[in-house]
Amino acid sequence: KGEGEMEGPRGGAQRAAKPKQDREKFTGIPIENRQVSGEAFQRDVEAQGMQFVSLEKLHKMKSRDVADKMADWLIIGVFYFRGAIKTTGGGSKMLHWKLTDLRGHCATVLMFDDAYRRLESARPGGIWAF
Repeated sequence: KGEGEMEGPRGGAQRAAKPKQDREKFTGIPIENRQVSGEAFQRDVEAQGMQFVSLEKLHKMKSRDVADKMADWLIIGVFYFRGAIKTTGGGSKMLHWKLTDLRGHCATVLMFDDAYRRLESARPGGIWAF
């Protein structure tokens, strides 16, 4: 028998069923080593009244529409790029990350102050929600 095969009830080789892959609910991005349960994440999203906006939809919006419709949005993506730390004109540190939905859509997340301090040492990889 080959790798991943087992003997069937009639003696023939049969493929072992693969376990169902865990996926992020809103985007369908596959998850390995989930840090927060899907149920807990869903409860938090609902409790905070957040509205999921896909990276594709965000990409299609014009900047004035984003400002006019800004609410408690939830964006989710794979963190794939960390930009250099920069200093704003006011002297604050700024960090930018790039996220992807693995379908060709990307977004840049700018972080200042508390978000900067909490996430400045994070490295690319993993699925993040903002």
